[in-house]
Amino acid sequence: MAELGKRLTIKLGELSGTEAFIWALVAFLGYRWVHMSARYVARLRHVRDIPSTPTLFFGFEKGPRTGLPHIPWVCPVNAYTPRQPWLKYERVRSDLIALPSLLSAHMAYLTASPRLAHIVSQNLDAFRKPTYLGRYTAMNVFGKNLLSAEDGDEHRRHATVIKRCFNECSMENVWDAMRRSLATMLTEEVEGLGNDGSVEDVRETMIRLTLLVIGSAGFGVDFPWTINETTDEDMPFAEALHMVEKSVMLQLLVPSWIMQNIPSAKLNRYALARKCFHAHLYTMYNAKRAELSADFHTEKNSRRDIPGDLMGSLVHSQLSVEEETRLEGGDRRLAGLTESEIIGNMCYLALYPEWQEEVHREVKAVCKSGMPGYGDLQRLPLCLAVCLEALRLRDVVVSNFKEATRDIIAPYSTWDEHGIISHHEHVIKQGSIVVIDQTAAQLNPFTWGSDRLNFNPRRHLAASYSRAIGFEGSGGRSPFVGFALGPRQCMGKRFAEVEMTSFISGVCSEYIIEPVGLNADESWEEMRTRMLDDTKEHLTLQPGRFAVRFVRR
Repeated sequence: MAELGKRLTIKLGELSGTEAFIWALVAFLGYRWVHMSARYVARLRHVRDIPSTPTLFFGFEKGPRTGLPHIPWVCPVNAYTPRQPWLKYERVRSDLIALPSLLSAHMAYLTASPRLAHIVSQNLDAFRKPTYLGRYTAMNVFGKNLLSAEDGDEHRRHATVIKRCFNECSMENVWDAMRRSLATMLTEEVEGLGNDGSVEDVRETMIRLTLLVIGSAGFGVDFPWTINETTDEDMPFAEALHMVEKSVMLQLLVPSWIMQNIPSAKLNRYALARKCFHAHLYTMYNAKRAELSADFHTEKNSRRDIPGDLMGSLVHSQLSVEEETRLEGGDRRLAGLTESEIIGNMCYLALYPEWQEEVHREVKAVCKSGMPGYGDLQRLPLCLAVCLEALRLRDVVVSNFKEATRDIIAPYSTWDEHGIISHHEHVIKQGSIVVIDQTAAQLNPFTWGSDRLNFNPRRHLAASYSRAIGFEGSGGRSPFVGFALGPRQCMGKRFAEVEMTSFISGVCSEYIIEPVGLNADESWEEMRTRMLDDTKEHLTLQPGRFAVRFVRR
């Protein structure tokens, strides 16, 4: 043995620098391969008692799972069933699925159980947000923000400031801004074009609508309905915000310096839009801060006089809690989310006109003449229920990721061919990623019932609905997970609810929304499939192109 070692030492000493480097690299890669293979085998053994989908790498993230080709084991995107979220759980008869992968540093699990979703979301000491993942680090392109903040002091610092922005004054301003923006949309897009009331591209129209709302409610700026593209280097705020919204995936994934140097006029304009968007934000922020700081401690700027726009509320909140957190682009993200949610509302109302009549009757019962105001919000439960049901059936956020900070015993359920449920437990090890599969959890038949695929807003009106359908272990909580759960629930939830309710009540009080078919032979089922299933996964679930017609009552 000693002689062998001596000979090996002599041989290694005779290697050139390049040869030594190559052998060292081969040895390192061999060690990594053995390490990963051993880790992969250990993971397979750990999850052998639960359904699993072994893979080369973790590919369940939004975007890749629909954009990559299906390759068994390497990238089994068909097993993720993004178009039919509940199908993968139905196939294996379990609401927990393991995703052991060879190359990923973390074990991963998918869950469609609202009960486990509540446990994961409520226990901050056992589960944290994995902010190192690309879905969170990409958001920092607009500055460190609430969505990508670490749990603990960092998140608390952001949340303390942001939470105060969603005050009653701001929410009333959101309601009124939507009502004004809706009137502009109806005048410019529906009644002003001399057509039959048709809106040919609902998504583009809703982008414009929500930008009007966020301009007014978010920044106190009135945007024009038609935003013309300019050739100026100093891009106007409305145009910059519109272009950032249209190119949001590129903005998150591609560094600005790359877009600036690629010989593409379109990409160069996107890079300029980001630069100008930042510049306008900071200019407005600094001006508002100087205005409020001048006499912040006087009665004029007391807490009961919080500015109505979200920008002013943000600055006022920062001053009141003496925080100097960095301004982020969160307001723009709200526009992107509610745009998709409002499109979903319009889609379902157009396909199910009987619910338009229900909403119309509710609105007229509240306001026999005129339009309901923010003060009537609590008297319009069905309007909000329509919004929640559309979000349940087409959740735009898709999934929520959490990392286990310690070993945790997680409950899950299986069932037989007759639907008889059995309850089990599985140890989720420290460092594992738990994906709350929101789109599937919202379609779980064991919590939402056998009619889960039906559009029925009244299911959200029953206060004891979770107990009535046997949502075991819920403590009376609803199985709805559309805005996430727990201490890190979406802070824009109230914003979205107010904006959507204002839109639904405003439209249904004066108009009927009709779907526009591709041709006279298109059946209702074909139309429904086209309008609902032609979606794309980007940062959120983006609806496809379809048209509707507004008919005045």
